[in-house]
Amino acid sequence: MLKRSRIAIIVVFVFAVFGFYVFELMQYQVTNGETYRQQNSKSVVNTVDVIAPRGDILDRYGRVLATSKVGYNIILESAFFPSSKERDKQDAELLALVDILKQAGETWEDSLPISTTAPYTFTGTDKDKRKLITFINQKDKKKTLLRDDATADEVMEVLNKLYKTEGHGENEKRILCGIRYEMDKKSFSYTNVYTFAQNVSIETVTKIEERSSVLPGAVVQQVPQRYYPDGTIAPHIIGLTGPIYAEEYEEYKQKGYSADDMIGKFGIEQSMESELHGTNGQSQVELSNNGNIANTLVLKKAQPGNNVILTIDKDLQVTLQNALPAVLQQIKIDSKGNPKYGADVRGAAAVVMNVKTGEVLAMATYPSYDLNTYKKNYSSLSKDKLTPLLNRCISGAYRPGSTFKPLTAAALMMNGVLTPQTRWYTPAKFSKYETRGYVGSDDEGIARGLINVEEALEVSSNVFFNYFGDILGMQKLEKTAINVFGIGKKTGIELNEEISGSMSGYQYDNEHGFNHNPADAAQAAIGQLYTALTPLQMTNYLSTLLNGGKMYQAHIVKQVNSYDNSKVIIDKNTPTVKSNTKIDQTIVDTIKKGMLAVTEGNKGTAAQKFKDFNMKIGGKTGTAQLKSLKASDLRFNGVFICFAPYDDPEIAVSVVVEHGHWGNQTTPVAREAIAKYFNLDSNGNPLPSSASTNSVGTLLK
Repeated sequence: MLKRSRIAIIVVFVFAVFGFYVFELMQYQVTNGETYRQQNSKSVVNTVDVIAPRGDILDRYGRVLATSKVGYNIILESAFFPSSKERDKQDAELLALVDILKQAGETWEDSLPISTTAPYTFTGTDKDKRKLITFINQKDKKKTLLRDDATADEVMEVLNKLYKTEGHGENEKRILCGIRYEMDKKSFSYTNVYTFAQNVSIETVTKIEERSSVLPGAVVQQVPQRYYPDGTIAPHIIGLTGPIYAEEYEEYKQKGYSADDMIGKFGIEQSMESELHGTNGQSQVELSNNGNIANTLVLKKAQPGNNVILTIDKDLQVTLQNALPAVLQQIKIDSKGNPKYGADVRGAAAVVMNVKTGEVLAMATYPSYDLNTYKKNYSSLSKDKLTPLLNRCISGAYRPGSTFKPLTAAALMMNGVLTPQTRWYTPAKFSKYETRGYVGSDDEGIARGLINVEEALEVSSNVFFNYFGDILGMQKLEKTAINVFGIGKKTGIELNEEISGSMSGYQYDNEHGFNHNPADAAQAAIGQLYTALTPLQMTNYLSTLLNGGKMYQAHIVKQVNSYDNSKVIIDKNTPTVKSNTKIDQTIVDTIKKGMLAVTEGNKGTAAQKFKDFNMKIGGKTGTAQLKSLKASDLRFNGVFICFAPYDDPEIAVSVVVEHGHWGNQTTPVAREAIAKYFNLDSNGNPLPSSASTNSVGTLLK
């Protein structure tokens, strides 16, 4: 009896346990089946950065020059990308993505500095080559894979072994090596997604999503993309954004950047990066086992970057940009095929500055490019012998030629070498240093007779300034130019590409190991020898002279606003005095009169160009010699500086045309800039006020 009862208890217990599991199984499969199936499908949880939109770049009247719009990137998620054991599947997915992009005429990330077809050549700089070889050699700590002088073919051979591309054609090998090199640099892993392509079209997105079954690792990501409403307007000023390079990442990581962030590479995009960038947010994203987003939780909102308002006037900028190629074309025509007179004219630059504030109102360089096609055309742009990527206004240094004479005149009078009334009989030649290889002469090769400094500026007499520059001496001329007018120093404008230029003199000689020549002062006084100024420095020095020695800080950033323009973050609207060396007003007036005579006098070197212009302006032409007068390939740069209006100067303008020969041939650029700024017609007559561009809109505050 006891035995039967024990059996019964065991049977009941077994059925109870069985019943419990059946009940739980029903709960799992029937009652809560859908919930459990959904939970089971959420196989990956990632915390991802939400990229903050960059701030806008605007002109002085709030007109947009650079902004952000929603775009699409194609990223690779390691969790769904075939494993490293499935190399064939990885390669197949990468090549399939490339095929889709090729058909759409779009590009993928590939910074491998090697040509895309054999025989292979290096396409980057020597620095790029060294970085690549160093990167490859770090792959094997036991032996050196490549010598420093390895050829591009040898590098490709090693890369093909590293990335196991055997079995593919030569073209596919190069594609795969380029992609895997990028993936390596960006540390593609389970925790680091890899951006395969940026800013692709919605059509490309659709094609990738349609083929998601064979492209399991590819995910479409919506991100803010940089957009330039008109990429031809001030591209050298605005600049461009690009990915963070491997060697830059540690620095930017400490600032809170993610590996996939875009940063400014040059121009305002780079120099104002800390203001434009904003603060990224974070989201927690659950991905289903097929790669689709199952759930998103915002952990931290993204904070857009601040807006940067520039000092430039968009309309004046466009006027300047259009004027440069027109003048170059006219110079070519006037040269009648003679290279000495401009048949091989190359490039040009022009700057307009507010004399009373140091604001740069327009800054144009030619040839130029379009920011929206920069990446696509980079290879051809970088190889172009006319260097369209160079911002000639701040990175091009030119002999000023006779446009330096107003500065020399100031130095002569400030140092007591002559007075406004001093008259000197000016011969046809300055031959004091003929035995040392230098003879000065005026263009006409005639004696000027008794003239003063004002008249010497009007006719641009080399001999007059040779003579008195020699009396002044190199040390005093050098000191005045550097300390009073900032020659040979950066202006400090908010663009990292600015160079310092140079001033002839003892400092320059010492730095370059030259022996001082007694004839140097005579040559430097007329803007020759080793003196080289950027067009920005030319307008800056002229503005300083007109202000009686007060130099305002040159700037191109007017202010920085919050992203919604509700708050001013940085206000640079109050002019900043950088230096102030008193120049007597009598000296300033004398030089102004000389420069007025240039545009209005009977013998003025630019008088013919301004005889029908009904605004009084002061100017100075320059024909800057590039080589010895005896050189068979002698060339001259055409240079012109001016200010307007004469009585109360508001703006200063500088123009440089490479191989443009006569300075007065460049004057149409200045005329158009002055007319645009003051709302005048081509003859300098006032237009209806409604046509004014420098009063359209108000500064955002």
